[in-house]
Amino acid sequence: MVRKVQDEGTLNNLPKLYSIAETVTRNLTVDKELTNPTSLDCPRGAPEGC
Repeated sequence: MVRKVQDEGTLNNLPKLYSIAETVTRNLTVDKELTNPTSLDCPRGAPEGC
């Protein structure tokens, strides 16, 4: 996909680039747990209170 975007000059075509960005963001699903980042666990091996 990256190669196709580069070959077609999409990065220089703002309307086309905006359309791709809109499509990507519409298809993202955000986990509801991320609404409160302080409730997320620290990764294994991280200092206490990370």
